[in-house]
Amino acid sequence: MNAPGMVLAGIDDQRQFVPLEHAQALFIETYPRYGTIAHAARACGISPDAARDWVREHEGTESSFARAWSYAKEHGCDEILHEMIEATRQNPGTMPSQVSRMFLIKAQRPEYRDQLNVRHSGAVLSARVDLAHLEPAERAQLLGLVARKLEALGPPLNPPADVETPPDA
Repeated sequence: MNAPGMVLAGIDDQRQFVPLEHAQALFIETYPRYGTIAHAARACGISPDAARDWVREHEGTESSFARAWSYAKEHGCDEILHEMIEATRQNPGTMPSQVSRMFLIKAQRPEYRDQLNVRHSGAVLSARVDLAHLEPAERAQLLGLVARKLEALGPPLNPPADVETPPDA
């Protein structure tokens, strides 16, 4: 029977109920070696779902688990980066392992992610016009202008489901 604050942990016939904090510490200590929640949890004899729940539960908090989890992920990335550098030095021409490792690093380290910078200059105009306040001739002129602009753009890529698009002439 599971007592409050206790979780099942351990390997094979060595599994036993241990305090939650002990299981979490074991998981955190094991994570950098295995690099995934599932593998680290299994290595500790902990349910991967339980470990994922711990991570989600503490995400965005200042708990000791959250700080330890952040450190474990950082330490794991350091290990991967070190292995990548060593493998590159020893076998400079092998790409497949380097590519997979790079994706792992990009997932954890923003400075290694692909960067996209978008710059905008000029004014952005946003206006709301109540067409009921326009004279009929002004309204017709405005709607004609909008229709010509829309025609120049071509048909919409994804027209709304309730709007029929005219067949091509």
